[in-house]
Amino acid sequence: MKPYWCSVTDVVSNGLLMELLFLPEKMDTF
Repeated sequence: MKPYWCSVTDVVSNGLLMELLFLPEKMDTF
């Protein structure tokens, strides 16, 4: 079982990856 902070960092890093992937689409809308 992973420690709490490890799962938190996984969620944060995944969120950052999704933001980076969708950033070009967001920029196109502006």
